[in-house]
Amino acid sequence: MDYRKWVDAPSDERAEHWQEPCQFLGIDEYGVWLGMPAGTVAAKPTFSFAHTLPHVKLITDSGWSANINEPTEDPHRITIYVDMVAEPEWQREGDGFRVTMIDLDLDVLQRVDHSVEIDDEDEFAEHRVSARYPAAVVALAESACAEVHTLLTEKKEPFRTVGQQWLKRAAALTLRG
Repeated sequence: MDYRKWVDAPSDERAEHWQEPCQFLGIDEYGVWLGMPAGTVAAKPTFSFAHTLPHVKLITDSGWSANINEPTEDPHRITIYVDMVAEPEWQREGDGFRVTMIDLDLDVLQRVDHSVEIDDEDEFAEHRVSARYPAAVVALAESACAEVHTLLTEKKEPFRTVGQQWLKRAAALTLRG
């Protein structure tokens, strides 16, 4: 999984953001589900860390991708983190695939206590001007953000039970060398 930041350049020249190895879990009506067992390293040019718990990623064609994390007792833990993204691009690489998405700054997150918030609205407002987001990209990010906020606040799928079912599959994965 390859997240990049928007710049006025072809997608393969856009600024690196987060990179994370994933394992294919399956496809359903919501999109493509990828799993990451505990120990998976997420990295960007300035920072990296190993996840202590398994998580899943849902890649959609609806202008967003979601991380669903194992809940813990920590009330500040983010259990669902949804990035607004430009359409994902899939490319074959050897015996696997790389999915590249352009992060459009806006995020919707849900904490363990089920509170839902929109994050990085200031970054989105700044970058839509400085990075010259096209009007269609702005509209996509704003509509996707509203859709995800509604899905989370109204406890609708894939965030009600479907994501948890895929998370159980990810918990059974082991790290690949």
